[in-house]
Amino acid sequence: MCGLSELVSSCLSASKSSRDSSPDQRTTKDNKSIGDTGSSNGSTEKTQPFFRCSQFSNVPPTVRFYTKGTKVTKPNRKICSRLTWCHNSLLPIVMRHSLAASHFKVVEETNQWIGYWGRHLKSTDYRNILPHQKVNHYPGAFHIGRKDRLWTHVSEQIDRFGSTEYGIVPYTYILPREMESLEEYLEENPEAHVIIKPYNLMYLQPASARGTGIMVTRKMKDIKQDSPLIAQQ
Repeated sequence: MCGLSELVSSCLSASKSSRDSSPDQRTTKDNKSIGDTGSSNGSTEKTQPFFRCSQFSNVPPTVRFYTKGTKVTKPNRKICSRLTWCHNSLLPIVMRHSLAASHFKVVEETNQWIGYWGRHLKSTDYRNILPHQKVNHYPGAFHIGRKDRLWTHVSEQIDRFGSTEYGIVPYTYILPREMESLEEYLEENPEAHVIIKPYNLMYLQPASARGTGIMVTRKMKDIKQDSPLIAQQ
């Protein structure tokens, strides 16, 4: 992105100046030195800084994000022209409000952008990411985030090295293929309960996250026989 290196250099310089300043001057430095143009207008509402300066040498400041309605110091035109976020169908309203508060503009994927929040990217998309672009997933992250994949990998390590080292996840049944094993466990342990969680994002809408679709039971009749679920002891 044209001019990004100059922008980072100026941020580094301003960040160093902020660290060297006194505590009383620091707030002003945070708001003004790094390309800020905002000024006090006598309002009782406190203006929040756009940048958070680093405490470490040669580390650039980071952009701060706020809730809807927060008054945030506006950077200069050069910086604002680069505050672009990639549009996608999963970008939630709450994030759009936060981006707008920090002076970001949502643009189409074909345009220049520095931030992305959405589904896992394809391998080809990861190859095309530029050094200054930030995304909310790294390659293969669903092997940790998807409960069935996570258990598959953990159980493989338990088989190799034992549960002393890798007994970090409750014993898990991947349903429906392990439905009989789950039924045997519940029959042999009359006081036991299992927690049921969906793992297929296409099965449950909205996506199976944030506690959606989770329940605790010990009755097999409560568990859908043909749905992609996991049951954990």
